[in-house]
Amino acid sequence: VEVRGLAATRRVGAGEVLISVPLSSLITPQTMENDPIFSSIISKLRDVIQYDPLQILVVFLLYQRSLGRLSPIKPYIDILLSSAAVDIPVLWSEETLERTFPHAENAVRIATEAINADVLSMHREIMPVLIQIEKEIFGPPKNNKGGSNSESDSEEWTYSIENFKWAYAMVNSRHWHLPIADFDDADGTATSGKRVDGSDHGAGGDRDSSDTDSDYHERKGEGDDERQSLSSSLPPSKTILEEEPPPMYSFMAPFADLINFGPPCARGRYNSQTRTFDIIATCDFEPHQEVTFWYTDDCDEIVFANYGFTHPMIHQCSTPVDWETKSAKWQREAEHYQMMLMESYDTIKKLKRELKRKKDCGCDDGDDDGVVPSSKLRGDKFDS
Repeated sequence: VEVRGLAATRRVGAGEVLISVPLSSLITPQTMENDPIFSSIISKLRDVIQYDPLQILVVFLLYQRSLGRLSPIKPYIDILLSSAAVDIPVLWSEETLERTFPHAENAVRIATEAINADVLSMHREIMPVLIQIEKEIFGPPKNNKGGSNSESDSEEWTYSIENFKWAYAMVNSRHWHLPIADFDDADGTATSGKRVDGSDHGAGGDRDSSDTDSDYHERKGEGDDERQSLSSSLPPSKTILEEEPPPMYSFMAPFADLINFGPPCARGRYNSQTRTFDIIATCDFEPHQEVTFWYTDDCDEIVFANYGFTHPMIHQCSTPVDWETKSAKWQREAEHYQMMLMESYDTIKKLKRELKRKKDCGCDDGDDDGVVPSSKLRGDKFDS
């Protein structure tokens, strides 16, 4: 099986830059503003609907694909068209999906059908609006007898649901999701309402506000929305300020997205000083050693449904039997702790009654009168 990937051409030490892509070469809703035609379309679209940035990336790929040799990113489009995208289940026919996974409760089939439903919803939401804005660009060919709402003649209509699925599969499996400070306003918020909110592909990590780099791992499917406290030493009377997480942006980085899944030996960051998206080595590489990146912490069936591959390092998804076993274990533990809690309540009641008796009689004879000493409480025994 032919597999594309990237390998080191020389010895590389951890911390070295493996790949550096200029900001102007990234494919983002922001850099699309450089295209006079598409920037006008985005501006009009923004006035009509609140679109998802991934939708714009999908449409932009199809738009560039329709330009053929006139597209400035034709070599990149050609690479995407020649990739083994047929392995991604979202591009399979319904018959192939059902034949491959005949059981309706199969996790890959369920996940794939959910993705297909989402993509169809995205297509139905954005395409009628785009056709209304610029019918000459986005409308079906005139010989398409089905009209604007037809999903037939997929090979002729660039923006058919089949082609839309292809572009979505490319974006979903290759896009990055990171802070890019140069897209922020001076106050640190995203520009022109283009802030990318939390999606299925998040980025986790902490950023030192004194750094000029946005240094984050792009961990698809794993987000970290914890907000860091600016100070833990403020007096109780003052409100503790919280640091807003940096705005996140979805983008595609030609060439850098050829890195395959594997041991986490690379990370992505945006460098504000050089205005580049850099892939940094986190391991030492020997010449001809493949550069790999950890895409996700999802289990094998979810990874296969989204990306069309699996890997020995990816853990297996839990089966229904596994969940039943876990559920039974959790129930036993819950019952055990509930019993402990009830016994603790009984002990507290006894202690309160004894305390009231001693207060009423004004005596302190040191006699426990059957009250369990604190050292004998189940909680102390349990912790020992």
